Amino acid sequence: MPITEKVYVYSFGVMLLDIIFCRKNKLVENDEEAKLDLRRIERLVMVGIWCIQKDLSLRRSMKIVTQMLEGVVQVSVPPCPSPFAFSSV
Repeated sequence: MPITEKVYVYSFGVMLLDIIFCRKNKLVENDEEAKLDLRRIERLVMVGIWCIQKDLSLRRSMKIVTQMLEGVVQVSVPPCPSPFAFSSV
């Protein structure tokens, strides 16, 4: 299977969620600023979930992902990802 932009977006989403929820060094647990800005954390989690959608047509482009992270594009609530979202790209 060829590597596509959607694969890169998925990988980025997994990395973003790993950074936020990593078991060893939880971002929120060790970041006092993040604790005070839960809306930012919520936005980051939603961006990560958009990136890992199993349905490729639902995954945002990396350009849109970047704009969502920068706050240029509003982040809507993503659909619940498939329970198998992490098992395949």
